[in-house]
Amino acid sequence: MRANVQGMALVACVLLGCGGRARTDPDRSEFGPGAGGTGGATSPLWGCLDGSKPAAESGPVNVSLRVQNMVDSRPIAGAETTLCRKLDEFCSPTYSPTVLTDVHGNATLQVPRAYAGYVRVVKHDTTLVPKQQFVPSYYYFNPGVGSDVNVSITMTTVTARNQLNGFMGLPQLDDRGLILVQTSNCRSEAAAGISIRADSADEATTTFYVVGGLPDTSVNSTGSDGFGGFANIMAGTAMITGEILETGREIGTISLHVRPNAITQTRLLPAGS
Repeated sequence: MRANVQGMALVACVLLGCGGRARTDPDRSEFGPGAGGTGGATSPLWGCLDGSKPAAESGPVNVSLRVQNMVDSRPIAGAETTLCRKLDEFCSPTYSPTVLTDVHGNATLQVPRAYAGYVRVVKHDTTLVPKQQFVPSYYYFNPGVGSDVNVSITMTTVTARNQLNGFMGLPQLDDRGLILVQTSNCRSEAAAGISIRADSADEATTTFYVVGGLPDTSVNSTGSDGFGGFANIMAGTAMITGEILETGREIGTISLHVRPNAITQTRLLPAGS
């Protein structure tokens, strides 16, 4: 049992994240203090909630992707990375030509500033049986891309995804998907104490947060890594909202599209950041 828990900790750690920083690393400055909670409580971590969002500069920027396997962090070569328009769930026509990841799992795509669509990542190996195939991943940019950015996207096999659900005592429903969210504060640091909700969640959906690198369904807010998610969420449009559990103040929302048997990843940042 101990070995199984350690194995699942590795799986969850790679898939959901173990570090204190967000997976995207745009060039951000720290925001000054302001009213970060209800009643005007001053907090430098949430001061940007009362500010206006900086105007996007003009000119193209580069999105550097690294695609890796959730189990062993090895790079995935030959994965198809495609930029898509946010409101186009089928990514047709594509926003940009598809770029294959190199032997290091890297691919670079160019977008205009303030681009707020998503990246579709798929990998199919005809030499593998269905349970060893990679589940498609969709990464939604939030906020819009304002400068050159590095994004790490994990992919999981069907078997590893089922193991993650199994750790939470959940079957994988074929017509539903998985959402992974990392919450951040005004300093672009992982935010603890954030409760997330999805407007499309129903009785078959399970909300979880990450505690010690493992998904936990018994807690009601994010831990130090800022990660949470929704297992078996219905396919279709989902509005994700985060709020500071202690004060009840919303930090932001994002709308995204969930596909069945796929992983949708995003960040949830404060409005004004």
